[in-house]
Amino acid sequence: MKYVCWAVIGPAVFAAVIFLSVLFVHFRKRRAQKKVRNESMDRKISSLNQALSVFGFAYSEKCDCIISDRNSWQRDMGYCRRYDEAAPAMNMIMDCEPIYFWYDGKRWLLELWKGQYGCTTGAEIGLYYNNEEKHDKNPEELLYTCADDCKLLYMQFAVWKDRKCIMERSSLHWWLTGFLPGVYSKPEDLVMRACIFFRDSAMRNAFCEGLLEAGYRREEIGVDGNRVCLTFGRPRTKQPTRFGRLYRGYISCMNRLYCKWYLSASAPFENTPDRISYLGYCFPFLYRKLIRLGMRCNRKKLEKYRRRK
Repeated sequence: MKYVCWAVIGPAVFAAVIFLSVLFVHFRKRRAQKKVRNESMDRKISSLNQALSVFGFAYSEKCDCIISDRNSWQRDMGYCRRYDEAAPAMNMIMDCEPIYFWYDGKRWLLELWKGQYGCTTGAEIGLYYNNEEKHDKNPEELLYTCADDCKLLYMQFAVWKDRKCIMERSSLHWWLTGFLPGVYSKPEDLVMRACIFFRDSAMRNAFCEGLLEAGYRREEIGVDGNRVCLTFGRPRTKQPTRFGRLYRGYISCMNRLYCKWYLSASAPFENTPDRISYLGYCFPFLYRKLIRLGMRCNRKKLEKYRRRK
């Protein structure tokens, strides 16, 4: 008899638990929507920037994207090739294009990136230098210093996907970036048009020589005064191969899933501050995933890869 009772009561209890859970989530979402709609945009942007500042980033209302802060902690970490090799371990599947050149007695590196960074589609231009005077050293084996304030360059880029411009950025910077939350892209789907304004003709010419060495043709390099423009679609340089296709495919699938979760979970809203504020109230797990961005935001990991040099 007791088995019969459990056969009846068990499913009823289970159904009641499911019903109460759905009811709880429903009211929690309604409450979160009300909170987001009642908050001012300035307050939402301020809260978002406070969360992002820990990782060296900020929100740009102009492009509705996440950008890097000029004085972020990443500036103290410098750059080495290991960072790109370790990118998939930090949820980044991207194309990179390092351009090495000599100028003013230093070896310089200007690198471009585009691809998927966790649940964001993004692009970057980074400027670095190394004081090593020996020309015979492999530039990929060196540790580079991020450009100082007196060495910053004015940079611009536009990112195109399916013949549509999805993001534009420009600034005097050492690390110009832009990341679009909830947008999923394969690196090969993106085309980046970049322009860099150099300090003088000597630096411009040295960079152009670096482009030629990397595999670009002269007709692909646009020069106007000290400004150099190029289109970064298919990489001309050798890409990092530390992680195999299987692992990279897995990370790509997870990134795509994160984007779907983000868009689905924040569907009542359109712009990034509203979406992220709503996630913070309703879905803390997705909120943490988004804030971390899957980018170079883990200082311990970067220090570990840096020590390997």
